[in-house]
Amino acid sequence: MTSVERVFTVLERKEPDVIPTFEWKVAPNVIEAFVPGGDYFDFVEKVGHDVVCTAPVYEKKWVNKDTFIDEFGITRCLIGPDKYPVA
Repeated sequence: MTSVERVFTVLERKEPDVIPTFEWKVAPNVIEAFVPGGDYFDFVEKVGHDVVCTAPVYEKKWVNKDTFIDEFGITRCLIGPDKYPVA
């Protein structure tokens, strides 16, 4: 099966040849270890994932370089080495 066939088979609640694989978020140091100088999409291709995860971009009101107010009015801070937003 191709990646597309595999994913649609699962969405149709049928059994694929193997379980489709993906990662929601990949740390930059992991990407660098697998594909030096590459990006998330290079990583996906290198490891053979079936799905490329993307996220919608919502308007943000920035309070400072590490803090913003999201579309629901929740103040979020970018923390950790990956600058992941948390409330």
